[in-house]
Amino acid sequence: MENAVTIPSAERRRPIVAARSTSLALVELTAVVGVFGAVELVLFADDPATPRVAFFYPAVAGIHAAAGLLAWWRRTANRMGALLMAGGVVWLLAALAATTIPPSSRSD
Repeated sequence: MENAVTIPSAERRRPIVAARSTSLALVELTAVVGVFGAVELVLFADDPATPRVAFFYPAVAGIHAAAGLLAWWRRTANRMGALLMAGGVVWLLAALAATTIPPSSRSD
């Protein structure tokens, strides 16, 4: 067994720690997207003229975010999951323009 290569224990543990931190970050990002989706539902609930749109924007954003989460979790080196997750977030931000809530007119 002269040719056997031993890997120090510190080098073997690094991918596990990276996987845990990536998983935690993805869970937190999913929670943020969920909160933004809930906020959008509340903002659209006040507008009786757009009952279908109230569920359309958060549903599409949720599909993008779920697909991005799955792709990013399965293959962390591939950036397609991050792109899909960003698409879900941008979809939610774009939907804020469709709300009937006027921007704040407060002057400081």
